[in-house]
Amino acid sequence: MPKTSCPAGWAGKLRRIPTALALVTGLAGVPIALSLASAAPASAADADTYSWPSAPCAWTGATAGKCVNTRSAKNTSDWFDWGVQTCPSGDTNCSATINGYIQYDQWGYEFRNSTSYVAQKISQEFAGRSVAGWGNAGSWKKAALNAGYHTDSSPQAGDIAVWSTSAVPPDGQAAYVYAVSAKGVASFDEYNAAQTGAFTSTYTSANHPSGAPNWYIHMGTPATSPSPATSPSPSPTPSHSPSPSPSPTPSHSPSPTPSPSLSPTPSTSPAPSTPPASGGYTVYVTEVLGEVIPINSATNTAGTPIQVGGPFLDGIDVAPGGTEGYAYGINEGGTYIAPFNLATGAGAGPSGPGGIGMLTFNGGAPVAYEPGGTTGYVAVNSEGPGLPATVTPINLTTNTFGAPITVGVFPTGMVFTPGGTTAYVLNGGSGGPGSVTPINTATNTAGTPIPVGTNPSEIVITPDGATLYVLSSSSGTVTPISTATNTAGTPIPVGTNPGEIVITPGGATLYVLSSGSGTVTPVNTATNTAGTPIPVGVNPSGIVLTPGGTTAYVPSGAQTSPGIVTPINTATNTAGAAIPVGTDPGTIVFTPNGTTAYVANTGSATVTPINVTTATAGPAIPVGVDPSAIVFTPDGVTAYVLGTSSDTVTPINVATGAAGKAIPVGSYPDGLVIGP
Repeated sequence: MPKTSCPAGWAGKLRRIPTALALVTGLAGVPIALSLASAAPASAADADTYSWPSAPCAWTGATAGKCVNTRSAKNTSDWFDWGVQTCPSGDTNCSATINGYIQYDQWGYEFRNSTSYVAQKISQEFAGRSVAGWGNAGSWKKAALNAGYHTDSSPQAGDIAVWSTSAVPPDGQAAYVYAVSAKGVASFDEYNAAQTGAFTSTYTSANHPSGAPNWYIHMGTPATSPSPATSPSPSPTPSHSPSPSPSPTPSHSPSPTPSPSLSPTPSTSPAPSTPPASGGYTVYVTEVLGEVIPINSATNTAGTPIQVGGPFLDGIDVAPGGTEGYAYGINEGGTYIAPFNLATGAGAGPSGPGGIGMLTFNGGAPVAYEPGGTTGYVAVNSEGPGLPATVTPINLTTNTFGAPITVGVFPTGMVFTPGGTTAYVLNGGSGGPGSVTPINTATNTAGTPIPVGTNPSEIVITPDGATLYVLSSSSGTVTPISTATNTAGTPIPVGTNPGEIVITPGGATLYVLSSGSGTVTPVNTATNTAGTPIPVGVNPSGIVLTPGGTTAYVPSGAQTSPGIVTPINTATNTAGAAIPVGTDPGTIVFTPNGTTAYVANTGSATVTPINVTTATAGPAIPVGVDPSAIVFTPDGVTAYVLGTSSDTVTPINVATGAAGKAIPVGSYPDGLVIGP
């Protein structure tokens, strides 16, 4: 589904607004342990239960084939406008029309798009449960997490399958998982997989035209998963319901056997303690209502919230030099960036004194800082997925915007040469060929885009600044680019569905994680050749290097069973013995001295410390639900772990491994940084 879910106005033009809408629809219940349905066996093709299978194209009136905008045939963002002429029951979006056709269903999605089908399917299978306002399919993972659901790469019957970007259509795809085979192959019910607004139930995770899904959203089982409000209309404030209502098991699933609780077990965890004072540092957390919550590391108490804008804050950065923080988010004026003083805590809204202002359309990505620390850059996506976007420079001294710089389609990342003279912007292409745009940071002018593979998702630069490497997930390649000539070399094959890329501190070796093949492929940067893939376990979710670059750590594992971290010796490119950790491991962060790695286990709400020297795990430390970010005080005394679904930050005494009392930090926290 290429267009956002909002029926009219500013929200319909923003990429990141779907997350914010999900935060205020009352979709989230109190985070609880999930027990997932047993996998169902593969079965025959499913039946189409969608209510509007023949909704006509608003541009042509045709009920079959592609719906092409006859006034803008080249803009494929307008090729999906099927509609109805009678307002469906409960639909509050009937005012949004094209040529007299109503565009949006009662959940806020365009008719015959994948998201509209899945929204109705979830309502049918789960007694009216609503996934309203989650936006483009590519935004559904984050919206689901904010609504209290669990996501990973292991399918269960009754899940929602999500492609963040897809071969067809662009901007993601959603499907309903109606069966899972004994070998873990998921079968899908979906609409619009081929841009024709039609139903299919023959695709699986093994033969889908967009490849295997990026994530599965687990909708849970009766009485054990959040049961969001059934109304598709947004509520004015977030709602934490203490008692989620039971919902029925999906009709295609057998009766589930409850899994053990994923909540931490207090009897086997260290007793809460008070970590020692840590040098008077301040931890900053953003929450959805437009506030930054400061936490005093000496007392581990939350201070007076700093109002910086909003609602719908989406994250936070600290500028080089550590004098100012920048919160970013969205509201009815567009995307905003609001600075606040780290020393005084004084903040300003985007339109008030000191506020930087608004960026229209799909901004909100973290600020990329050039090495000199005087300029930041923010990518701002275009209104349509096929249109060029811009990068806006920010003068960090005066906190003012510069003139937007036109780049390619759907910018997703940025790196700088070591001296900061050139910025390279990765343009994801929104389902098509990607490119890299060089920007002269002295003049803030763009050079000629450099073509790369399909759906590029990651970009890194060698420490000497001589070569860029661009990871393209759809083509399964890494493309080298010479920064001296700004030309691309021969793409290097690196495995199935590659997703992450890191480079050793000396720049000799590149490591590419491929979730589809469960491997890490080393690439020799001197010869630009790939070595033998290294097996790293099922469902690998990331790769990080130890500070010295001697070892790469790869977390992996299914959502319902304990995970592992696989260490890779970068001198020999061999995997060591797997290190057992908690359920569904994800984020890995190292202590400042590099001796210990902290692994956030999303499924078990714990953090596992790993001794880097011995490659052994310590006892699991209980933290908040859905731990997603970890920061350490610069002296290494205390770690802080953000629990996105429990609305808390948990301090951990690094020396003893004991968790302190959880610190409440407002509603739906997202960003976590540490200041001076």
